[in-house]
Amino acid sequence: DKPPVLTPKKQEEEKMPAPQQEYSAGIVFVIDASLSMDEYISRTREAVMKIYDQLGDRGQLGKVSFGLVAYRDNTGAVPGLDYVARTYVSLEEGQNPGVFLQKVESLKAAQVSSKDFREDAYAGLREAIENMDWGEHEARYVVLITDAGAREGDDPLSSTHLSTDSVRQLALDNGVAIFVLHLLTPSEMADHEAAAAQYRRLSDFPGIGSLYYGVPTGDLKEFGLVVDSLSQQITDQVAQGADTQETPAQTATGEPAEAPQPQVPGQLAELQGKVAKLGYALRMQYLQRREGKVPRVFNAWMVDRDLRDPRRRTVDVRVLLTRDQLSDLQGILKQVLERAEEGLLSPQNFLDELKSLAATVSRNPEALGTTTATTAGEGSSLADMGLIGDYIEGLPYRGEVMELSLEDWQNWPARRQIEFLRGLEEKITYYQALHDNTDLWISLDGGPVDGDSVFPLALDMLP
Repeated sequence: DKPPVLTPKKQEEEKMPAPQQEYSAGIVFVIDASLSMDEYISRTREAVMKIYDQLGDRGQLGKVSFGLVAYRDNTGAVPGLDYVARTYVSLEEGQNPGVFLQKVESLKAAQVSSKDFREDAYAGLREAIENMDWGEHEARYVVLITDAGAREGDDPLSSTHLSTDSVRQLALDNGVAIFVLHLLTPSEMADHEAAAAQYRRLSDFPGIGSLYYGVPTGDLKEFGLVVDSLSQQITDQVAQGADTQETPAQTATGEPAEAPQPQVPGQLAELQGKVAKLGYALRMQYLQRREGKVPRVFNAWMVDRDLRDPRRRTVDVRVLLTRDQLSDLQGILKQVLERAEEGLLSPQNFLDELKSLAATVSRNPEALGTTTATTAGEGSSLADMGLIGDYIEGLPYRGEVMELSLEDWQNWPARRQIEFLRGLEEKITYYQALHDNTDLWISLDGGPVDGDSVFPLALDMLP
């Protein structure tokens, strides 16, 4: 017998398996464990224990799980730091308050100073994002607590070689929202303005905004207020998700309707509003999955930028790639960069190679590994065939590579050219991290993850 044909109406009514687990949250604190951070470590521990007590009173222990990762800096530069990043409490262990307290007791701030004021914060974030077992937690949060800027991917002392944008994308790929509590402690070495800009970009969540909070002078009392508020609000959202199966209430404008909050400072009130929106979105996603309706597919035009602020995106555009295609993409970029650094490609050929690669991936991922001169031999790239102009014109989006002209490249100073190449190197590192994280890949046939498994790669992460 032939399988039944699903009409559009039947497709809408077709049910997907509903998730069996209850709504839960995982919160991982990533703490700067460098010199003089002991009091903030203690205050974070106090906030978590308060939440455990409340969860116990509600009979909801296990609905919110806490983890803790500590990070310092490059141990090669300063061996006395002992480690770069270390998990003290996993999310599984953090379901039990006794285990959490026992594990975190051993966490102490470093006894020696780092090489400079920056720390390897992205090592701690990567540890939390990739090595924690987030399991079936619908809500996934990482809270970065630091008083120093993070080492970027091009910093010789960086252990991850990931840029701010790459770490942010890695978190989004894993469904993790990053909060940053930035302690603006007085210090002659501190570069708080640059670090604040860095962390605002890192914590920018699509449709919500930046989940950043700067604590003036590193005030311990205000820091405690923010940690308590953030943990409490997330816990309340989980309790709401567990106690009722009804759709969350909304205001007339479609915003989540929450219980009135006590009067708090303006910056904290703004953060609470964003947490409310984020929690509402995550819970709606959970309810939609539980109801199991197949989403309707449609064709339409839409604006991908905010009309009032064109710098803001309104949609997250992605390109569906297989694992093999991502591996090919990384391999091609490595070859192009190696040749550029060795001086084996002329400036014109170098740019044509990159543009050809970017256009190929955006329009036809199947052609990866077969259309560039670095892999297919001299004269086989789109640029060499005289087709690259037409190929780019057909794309609805342009990346940094495709916007670059030979004139721009030649007019750039050497420093700008090096920055451009470093950006590509950071993408190569990101591709490797994404390739190795098998939990993110989807096998369309339901089998184990292999080269044909797919992942929606963010358009911004293309070269």
